[in-house]
Amino acid sequence: MKAMQESRAFLRYLNAQPKLVLRPSLLLLAPFLASMPLYVPNVRIMRDLIGSTSGVDPLVTAMAGASLLLSAALAFFSSRRPSWPGFGHRMLVGGAAGYVVLETVLWSTLSLGSLPPVWFACIGMVLAACSMPIAMAWVARYALDVRNVMFHGALACVGAALLGWALSLLPALPAALLGVACAGVGAGGALLRSGRDTKSVEDSMVACRNVADATGAVGAGIGAAVGNLMSVIWLPLVGFLICTFTSASCEFSIDGVTLRSEFIGGMAASIVAVALCLMHRKTPFVLLVDKLVVPGLIAVSVVLGSFPANSMPFVLGAAYIFVPMMFLSLFALASLVAIAAAGEFSLPFVFGAAFFSSNLVTLVGLASGGGLASSDTIGPVLWVVICCYFACVIVQLGYSSWRDLCRPYDDDAVEPARSAIDPDAIEEFRRLRIEVLADGHGLTNRERELLDYLSRGYGSSFIAKNLFISDNTARTHIRNIYRKLGVGSREELLSLFNEAYASET
Repeated sequence: MKAMQESRAFLRYLNAQPKLVLRPSLLLLAPFLASMPLYVPNVRIMRDLIGSTSGVDPLVTAMAGASLLLSAALAFFSSRRPSWPGFGHRMLVGGAAGYVVLETVLWSTLSLGSLPPVWFACIGMVLAACSMPIAMAWVARYALDVRNVMFHGALACVGAALLGWALSLLPALPAALLGVACAGVGAGGALLRSGRDTKSVEDSMVACRNVADATGAVGAGIGAAVGNLMSVIWLPLVGFLICTFTSASCEFSIDGVTLRSEFIGGMAASIVAVALCLMHRKTPFVLLVDKLVVPGLIAVSVVLGSFPANSMPFVLGAAYIFVPMMFLSLFALASLVAIAAAGEFSLPFVFGAAFFSSNLVTLVGLASGGGLASSDTIGPVLWVVICCYFACVIVQLGYSSWRDLCRPYDDDAVEPARSAIDPDAIEEFRRLRIEVLADGHGLTNRERELLDYLSRGYGSSFIAKNLFISDNTARTHIRNIYRKLGVGSREELLSLFNEAYASET
C-alpha cells in the first residue's frame, strides 16, 4: 500500500503534453482552402467580383452534390475495406493537375456571363472529383496528435482568411491571378512530403492495415462505424455542421462589404487556438478545451446576443457568433484527424464520413437561405438553432462535472499530488522507464502511448477520451499491456515505476 501511495504521489504530478513542433510545409494548406469553391465565402467572393450569380450558383450546387455522392461512396467502400489506405500517388498527381487546370478555366470564364449554366455545373462536378484526393492527402499530412493538428490548422485558417480577404478587395483580374496561384500552391503542397511526413503517412497506412482487426473497427459495417465515430466526437462535430449550415444559409458583414464575419470569426478563433496550443499548462489539452475554452466563448456570445436588436453589442455579437462556431469547427476537424491518426478508424472512412456530412449540410443551408443570396428571414431561426446547441454544450458540461463528482473512486479520478517532488526530474525518469519497459516487452507504438497515460495513473475512460478511441479499444490495449508486462492490475503496473524510482533515489 505504501509503495502504491508513493507511486501515485509522484505520478499524479504528470500530464500528457505532446511536444509542439512547427512544420512550415503544413501551412501550405491555407492557399488550398482559399481556392476551394466549395467553401461558401469563397463563392460569394466570386459572385461579387463578376457581379452575377449565373455561373456561381450552378458551380457550387454541382460541386457540393458531386462531393456528397463521392464522399458517401468513399465512406461506404472504406467501411467495407478498412485496410484500404486511400488514393495512390498517381491519382493524387492527376487530381492536383486537374484541379489547377480547372481553377484556371473557372477564373478565366467566370467573367463571360454568356456561357450556359451547364458549363459551370460540369466544371463543379469535375472539380469535386479532382479535389477529393488532394483533400485526403492533406488530412494524411496532418496525421498528428490533436494539439499539433489544431496548432497548424489554426495557422492555416488565419492564412486562408487573409487570402480570402485579399481576394475580396482586389479587382477581377488580380483576384483571378491570385485565385489560380492559390490553387497551384495548395494542390502542390499536398504533394510535398518531408522525411517526417513520409514516416507519418507510412505509420497511418500501417494503422489502416491493422484497424480491421481492432476492437470497434469499421469492418463491422458503415452503421456500426458511424455509431462508434459519433460516440467519440459528437458534440464538436455537431458544432462544425451548424457552423457550415450558418455559413451556407446566410451572410453577415460589419460594414456591408468586406468585413465578413466568417473571416473575422475564423481569424479570432484561430488566434485563440494558437494561444491555447502555445500555453504552458498542466491540464490535459482536450479537457481544457472541452471544460473551459468552449463554454467561455459561448458565454460571451450569449451575453452579446442578449442586448437589444440593432444596438452596438448586438451587432458585435452577430459578428462574434462565428468565433465559438469556428473554434468548435477547428476542434472538431483536429479531433477527426487525430482519430484517423489513432488508427481505430481508417483515414478514408473518417474523411469520407466528415466530408459527406459537410456537403449535405452545405446543400441544405444553400436551399434554406435561398441560394447564395443573403437572407433576412432565416436569421431568427438560425439564432434559435445556435442557442439550442449552446444549451447542449452547457448541459453536457454540467452533466460531465456532476458525473465526475459523483464517482470519486472511478478510474478516471485523479488525486492531487501529496508530496513536493521535482516534476521535471520525475518526468525524465518516467519517460526513460517507459522506453525500457516498451523495448524490453515488445510494446507497439499505440501501446507505448497508452502506457504513458497509465503511468500517470489515468484510467481507460480518460485515455479513450484524450486519444479519441472507444472505451472497448482502450480496454483491449490495456489488457494487452498488462499481459506483456506480466501484471494483473493498475497498482502492479504503477509499482513497476515506483520500485525503479525508489531504487534510483
